[in-house]
Amino acid sequence: MAKSIRVSDQLYSLAEATSRQLHRSLAQQVEHWAELGRALEAAGVTTAQVLEVLGGDLRARERLTLKLGLAEQDRHQNLLQDENERFISQSTRELIDELWEPRNGENTSESDGVRAETTLRAVAPDSTRSLNILCVPARDEADEIVGTMLAQLLQRAGHQAECLEVGSAEHMLAQIPKQKPDIVCISALPPFAIPAVRALYGRMHGQNPNQKIIVGLWHFSGDSTKLARRLALKDDSRAFTTLAELIHEAQEMSAMPAQPVEHS
Repeated sequence: MAKSIRVSDQLYSLAEATSRQLHRSLAQQVEHWAELGRALEAAGVTTAQVLEVLGGDLRARERLTLKLGLAEQDRHQNLLQDENERFISQSTRELIDELWEPRNGENTSESDGVRAETTLRAVAPDSTRSLNILCVPARDEADEIVGTMLAQLLQRAGHQAECLEVGSAEHMLAQIPKQKPDIVCISALPPFAIPAVRALYGRMHGQNPNQKIIVGLWHFSGDSTKLARRLALKDDSRAFTTLAELIHEAQEMSAMPAQPVEHS
């Protein structure tokens, strides 16, 4: 049974304008925002952290990645109900998709409310070339969500980047030659991610030994010095545990002379 509530004139006007843009009714728009808020609270994400994420704050995105990782652990320990898992994943994806606005070319100042050294606009040197980077989720939707965030951050750093939708290994592998990426990044959230990453990496390398492949095993808590060996990575591949580390590496690669990749 529908019930009435009072909202401020400001919220009403904003919801009315947004609902027209997104072809929703006013009630649907307010309910959608309420559902997003409930999902963020369930994931332990505050309003301030959302604003930092939208401002391009690397540390804020690292925290959001960590919270998704904790939810993933709860799922594997059967502490998170399927309904709540789907709700958190869907709402986080909608938040990222709807509120992301590429800001290439914008200037950053301290008055923006986000410190310059933690924003993407402060990461990229002016002398670098743009790389084509393809993010591939290792196994599930949580991996894809973090891969999407990484692609957005790389775009803001001046690169061409996108994340594939999670699917069968065969389907995702078939997309790689079509995209002709300079770098492929496998995105994975612990726990129990190492076997899936190792298997997918092995198939990628077998498909094209010349393809540059890196791995993001986000907030991995084990011995990172042994991670490359556990993933059976080749000498030209590396594993990273944070978004900031991987983006810094991409910037280092973009400053090096281009090495064409043969795509079969």
